[in-house]
Amino acid sequence: MNTPALFFRRFLGPILLACSQGSALCGAEDAQSPKSPAWEIVWRWNGELQPPLLTLSLANKRGAALALKDWALVGKDAGEFAFADGESPPATVLEAGRSMEIPLVWKGVPPPKAKIDASLSFAHDVPIAKSPAAWNLQIPLNQIPFKFRAEGFPERIGKPAPRDDRGRILVNDGYHDDAMVAQILAAIAQDYPDLAALHEIGTTWQGRKVLALQIDRDAKRNPDKPAFLFVAAHHGNELLSIEIVLDIISQLTADRDADPQIAQWLDRYDIWCVPLANPDGCHNFLHQTGKGRKNGRDTDGNGIMDPADGVDLNRNYPFRWDALDEKASNGNPAHPWYRGPEAASEPETKALMDLADRERFVALISYHTSATRILVPYTTDGVRSPRPSAAWIVGAHLAALSDSGRPDREYLPVRNLYSVDGVDQDWHFWRYGTLAYIWEGPSTNPLAARDRQRMIAGARPGWRYLLERLASGPTLSGHVVEAKTGKPLEAVVSLDEIQCFQNEVHTSHPVTGRFDRVLPIEGVYHLRVRKDGYRTALQELTVGREWKCVRVELQPDSR
Repeated sequence: MNTPALFFRRFLGPILLACSQGSALCGAEDAQSPKSPAWEIVWRWNGELQPPLLTLSLANKRGAALALKDWALVGKDAGEFAFADGESPPATVLEAGRSMEIPLVWKGVPPPKAKIDASLSFAHDVPIAKSPAAWNLQIPLNQIPFKFRAEGFPERIGKPAPRDDRGRILVNDGYHDDAMVAQILAAIAQDYPDLAALHEIGTTWQGRKVLALQIDRDAKRNPDKPAFLFVAAHHGNELLSIEIVLDIISQLTADRDADPQIAQWLDRYDIWCVPLANPDGCHNFLHQTGKGRKNGRDTDGNGIMDPADGVDLNRNYPFRWDALDEKASNGNPAHPWYRGPEAASEPETKALMDLADRERFVALISYHTSATRILVPYTTDGVRSPRPSAAWIVGAHLAALSDSGRPDREYLPVRNLYSVDGVDQDWHFWRYGTLAYIWEGPSTNPLAARDRQRMIAGARPGWRYLLERLASGPTLSGHVVEAKTGKPLEAVVSLDEIQCFQNEVHTSHPVTGRFDRVLPIEGVYHLRVRKDGYRTALQELTVGREWKCVRVELQPDSR
């Protein structure tokens, strides 16, 4: 156990620092190609072909015709590549502004070497550039579709999810693509029909399903419960985040009878898990282009999923969208932080927003990699968080209880890694008062199974604490109803002791009249409930280390 002084120094101290300076979400991908004054080479992989195809596109930027000849693969590792047609391209005169494609086959044995000596060499007629030129094939090989790096992954493609000796689905057999995730969710819903229900909440640009698993012991009989959300892979190339949410699902289903605490959560809560918010990006990263941070929108309209295509889903949410002058989102469709043509333009964003509109989540964790930080809302600069802030207090405990699985890093709660506009956590926090956290895991896609499992296990105390925190208090829940009929009402619910600065308006659920508020500290609170056409209700409540539930009856305003 940490002493109070150690707890402050390690976890509450960084809160004060983060409040004053801030620090970010996820880093940019590497530049896609080098440039010269005379030409530009861009590339794309097609990892779904066997062997995988690397297509290089050379564009003439010279302003005059460009003569090209003597194409060759050179270097001691040149044998790992071959010209796709079996022969090198013929001598070519490429007119100004035109481009040509050079398809290469990668013949290396996966996983590829960390460093290779292989280049595409060609002669040209540009006086100011060295001829022959040699373009380093290490550049695209660094971004080969990830399935060729993850040992054993190709052998698992198309096979059913493994089961243990008791017949339970195993989710710790390696990384999972969109098809594998869909198969696992369907199998768990079938194995636990009294506990888990599979929902298709959206469809991507490329026609894949955005799937959510609802876990609740009696959701059909009692929909009036606090709802939680665990979501991963807004950035489809962050595979470790997917595995954390699959582990949550496995823990909540396979261990439901062995763990009394899990049994209580399943009685009390409605728990939603979306392991893969960006199926197109995940598929592209694993199987096609080697890129997958962004989604599957064909932003250049050429009918091909190029590495630069797509929208960064965690720049696409409406709260403060395009508010920071290109600092951490971008209006250029080719940029890795492209925020989309408008707020909530993407089907995946809309799907998760629609789910939140229906469920009004009391808390959520959005899993990412790899800064080893717990991001506490609001993460956007120029936005003031409520005071006092339950989000900061809970976030400090999330960090303190979790284990990074790395000796050189530990989880810390921060406002941000850098200021970002249009993120999911800020929208959820602003729109519904959801305790919404971005969880930056400790590594991006570790290849060693022992490292991956250690990091997944280290995340368990955090999400378990979040589920338990609502019941352990201090928490205030209640129902708003019409006094005469008992009909549930959607009404504005606020606490006089908590000051808000962003015009936040948080209401009770329109169907059940339910509201849930995790409170920052024990004490006396004044609950204020108002709705047009009714008298405002004001209740003074003392809330200790408990989950206090109240009923608020609104009287019609007869004036």
